[in-house]
Amino acid sequence: MSEQKTGFRGFVHGLAYPLRGARFLMKTKQVWRHALVPLLINAVALVGLLTAGMFLLDDVYARLLPDWASATDVAWYRDVGHWLMKALVGIGSFLLTAGSALISAFLVASLLGGPFNEFLSEAVENAATGVDHGEAIDPRQLSRDVIRGMGGAATRMALWLAMYVPLAFGSLIPGIGVAFAAGTLLYSVFFLAINFTDPVLDRKRLKMQEKLNYSRSHLATHLGFGTGIFAMALVPGLALVLGPALVAGGTLLFLDEGGLPDELAALSRERGTKTA
Repeated sequence: MSEQKTGFRGFVHGLAYPLRGARFLMKTKQVWRHALVPLLINAVALVGLLTAGMFLLDDVYARLLPDWASATDVAWYRDVGHWLMKALVGIGSFLLTAGSALISAFLVASLLGGPFNEFLSEAVENAATGVDHGEAIDPRQLSRDVIRGMGGAATRMALWLAMYVPLAFGSLIPGIGVAFAAGTLLYSVFFLAINFTDPVLDRKRLKMQEKLNYSRSHLATHLGFGTGIFAMALVPGLALVLGPALVAGGTLLFLDEGGLPDELAALSRERGTKTA
């Protein structure tokens, strides 16, 4: 197993993986056919939910902006302070609405396209390692895997909403709302990393708590990975074609971190044997 990177070094290491995933897809033609369906599903979900998020932007901005920042004052230094506050709240409002829309879109896309993301992840792992990690196709097992994958995506969505909703409402509280908004964004980038490492972890038949524990054990790299996802997804137009690259990036990150620790690897093999 490779040495685990922690702290700022780990964060920077994880930050590069959305781009690494994109580069890997561009140069590895044998995985392109597996990327088509995830690409279409992500694009449709993002168009719908990003549009909805932008409709909420003005209202979020108005609620986050303190009353004193809108006051008219003759003193130039207070005008500068008002302008800076308006700029900061504007950036925060945009990140908050865009972040919620991005997470929602990616979770919906995972719910609808989970099996296709797993096929893509398997193709990426095969191409990256030169080893076929696939299993003989059994229609009954395939249907069970599809149901399990969709159930996992629905559980992730429920977990995200359980924390995100109170944090988002807290961000609308005058004065202290900015702190809640920052917490919301931090939680969102971590959940982005969880969402795009899930295809490879789900293929290993890990349960939800095991996936969360795995992500927490690689917290720095996964926060970096999620931040890189968030930054790239905010580039106009890029988010529409980003989904498959993020699945590839999450799979490559998993491989570069050495795969599963011994205990989880043993559980994965045992579950694979039972379902064979």
